[in-house]
Amino acid sequence: MPRFFVRQDRIFDDHISIIGDDAHHIARSLRMAVGEQITVCNMQGTEYECEIASFNEDFEVIATIISQKASENEPKIFITLYQALPKQQHQLSQLELTKPKHYLYPCITVQL
Repeated sequence: MPRFFVRQDRIFDDHISIIGDDAHHIARSLRMAVGEQITVCNMQGTEYECEIASFNEDFEVIATIISQKASENEPKIFITLYQALPKQQHQLSQLELTKPKHYLYPCITVQL
């Protein structure tokens, strides 16, 4: 069953709204139809088994939530990664990855 990831603000009481590239992928590449099932993850440890309810012209897929459960595929180990930036990139920012406990810290290094 295809798996997709959405932000928490795209999950409502009884349905999930999938937009952007994932919606385009569902509609055009996978050629899925109303009634087919997908798995949607909220990137906070919950999986939703859903059934596609509708498509619209703006590449939005509405999926009805059938059930939800804690994700069994979430890692048990959380890591922090420090990545040295190339000399041309001197922007520092903290990028949050899939969960709040997974972080990537870009950093500027100096040769001694």
